[in-house]
Amino acid sequence: EEHFFAAKDHTHDAVIQGEAGHTRVFVEHVKAALENALKASLNAKGMQKSHLDAAATELQESLDLANMGHIGAATIHAEAAERHIKSSNE
Repeated sequence: EEHFFAAKDHTHDAVIQGEAGHTRVFVEHVKAALENALKASLNAKGMQKSHLDAAATELQESLDLANMGHIGAATIHAEAAERHIKSSNE
């Protein structure tokens, strides 16, 4: 559960930083969110696991795009990850 909340918080912070165009800080939050989403997924089951796995996929894509300098597209993937993380807790 600790990893779930860390993933949720870091993903939210990444979206805020991405919207502001702060790539370096965005990447830091995405890396932390991805690490925590993967750890949270290890203990999850069913739909919760599916959503956390989907969030991790979106976060990886977001990280890749940010590293190529595409902060706008990276932010869109971070937003998708945030939706998956929220859905995993419903």
